[in-house]
This record gives sequence, C-alpha cells and structure tokens, in this order.
Amino acid sequence: MGVRFQTSRFHVEYGPHSLFERVKFKFLQPRTLKLNGKHYKQRKEERNIPSNIIDYLLDFNPAQWKLVTAEVRNDTGKFVNTTWEKMIFQHKYWVTIGFGDIVQTIIRKDSEGFGYDIIKEGTFYDFVSEVNDLLMKQDTSQ
Repeated sequence: MGVRFQTSRFHVEYGPHSLFERVKFKFLQPRTLKLNGKHYKQRKEERNIPSNIIDYLLDFNPAQWKLVTAEVRNDTGKFVNTTWEKMIFQHKYWVTIGFGDIVQTIIRKDSEGFGYDIIKEGTFYDFVSEVNDLLMKQDTSQ
C-alpha cells in the first residue's frame, strides 16, 4: 500500500506553538501503547532494541517523556503522529506514536532531530499554526 497522504514534520523547538500545544493537550493522560505494528516490530528487531524497554512503552506517561516532533497531513494541517524522547538505561530512545496509540517505530538516538525536513517558517507553517489554533479553541470551549 502506498502513502495515502503527504506529511510534513515540525520540531517542538521551532513550532508552530499551537501544533505542539494541541499535541500536549491530546496527550494529557497516560496510556497503554499498542506494539502490534509490523513496521515497529521490524525496526525493533533491526535496531536491537532491548526487550526491557517495552515496559516503558506499555505504560506510556507523556509527562515522563519529552515531545520532539509532530508530523501533520499536508491537506489538513492536523497531526498524524508524534515522536517522544526518554533516557532509559543511559540511552536516548525515540518512539513515534500514530493514531490509536500505535507505536510506529522506535530508535536509539544520538542527535536532536534537527533534520533538513523540519519546517521552521513559511506559508505551510502559518497554515498549520492557524488550523491547530482553531482546533485548540474548539477543544477548550467544549
């Protein structure tokens, strides 16, 4: 199956603020992540992720992880996955969580995630900011 929609990635340090405010709002509560995704299982094995890391994913508490990136749909400006970071056993791990709390991938990471594909400004940045600002206003008025 091919890509159903195009996405773009934003880093928490570059905003837009409303996007990351919305992600944090949606991730207020701890949750149990689902680890049944094919891509996740493949990457876990390829990257030799220790089995004892799994407990940190099953009992995922966003307050104990650092939000790093969010990917949004280019057509809607809404986030479709988020990446979180945590130091576990002296190693930095990143976990990417998609819809339905499904873990998409996990990696042991050394960088800060400031890749070439991070959007920092421009028309699309403004669009995503406006969409998520509106969504936050709707969420908090309910």
